Amino acid sequence: MAAFLRLRVVAPAGPVQPHKLEQGLDFLRGRGHQVVEGKALRLVHGHLAGTDAQRAADLMDALLDPAAHAVWAARGGFGGLRLLEHLDWERLRAVPPMERPPLIGYSDLTSLQNALHLLLDWPCWHAPMVATELCQERDPLSDASLNGMLAALGKATHPSLLAAGRDSTGDWRLCSKEEVAAFPARLHLRVPGFEQILGLPAECVWGPGRAEALSVGGNLSVLTSLFGGRVPFHARARCLWLEDHGEYPFRLDRHLAQLANSGALKDCSALLLGSFLNCEEPDPQKSTFTAEELLRQAAQCVPGPVFSGLPFGHTAPRICLPFHGTCTVEAG
Repeated sequence: MAAFLRLRVVAPAGPVQPHKLEQGLDFLRGRGHQVVEGKALRLVHGHLAGTDAQRAADLMDALLDPAAHAVWAARGGFGGLRLLEHLDWERLRAVPPMERPPLIGYSDLTSLQNALHLLLDWPCWHAPMVATELCQERDPLSDASLNGMLAALGKATHPSLLAAGRDSTGDWRLCSKEEVAAFPARLHLRVPGFEQILGLPAECVWGPGRAEALSVGGNLSVLTSLFGGRVPFHARARCLWLEDHGEYPFRLDRHLAQLANSGALKDCSALLLGSFLNCEEPDPQKSTFTAEELLRQAAQCVPGPVFSGLPFGHTAPRICLPFHGTCTVEAG
């Protein structure tokens, strides 16, 4: 059982569905954690959970709480990018490193997480959200990874270990560390209090090699929306994580070209691909590349290892990925 946590729950992007929010909050409270709701958490303002000023004030208040163990997004959607100009970056920079609660979420949270991490070295987790995944039953891998993250947030003194492998059918199963060592490719994630080791079959290795670095990335289309703004996005000497949902091939092509033109693909230490759900062309008469073909083309720009089929993104299973932990990738 994870230690008692003080969790600040906010909605930096879209409005939540009340019944899903309650189920997610009940999950956290049922584990003995204290949940502190943001003032704008239940607001609706068009496709946003309150005005930009309201959502930014909630996020600032939560990030500046020295007693908080984490700031957890209720959901993604749209709107996080709008908050970058509303945050007080100097006040955030002044927060001592040991008092910085990690920002948890994924999808639209990609803009806020990469901004905080790249500008301030703020800890973040690419992980399930309160009113979208915590309100549902989870598969064994997702649940084990979530438990590990909660233990790490509570600064567990004895690190827990999650080991899992993917078979040739694409299914993931929990296994032993020794079993993972026999896979052709391995991904090792470490933060204080928690380790995750994943084994992948040869067909998931699009580029061999070894790399060890911190991580950046997240949702591809949100990530490229950072270009030209406040955040000087880069992936130099980083493991770059990418996933997406609902982007047709011509849109994927545009986003991947933006990454390539920025130098992110040739500068990253490794490229790690999660799920790309509903990213195929719906018109069978239209001539186009598939999502996989476009991703493989982009992978050719990466000098280090490239893994596909990793369990993160908009479909289960979803592991929790620390931006601030050590990521080791090896294959071949």
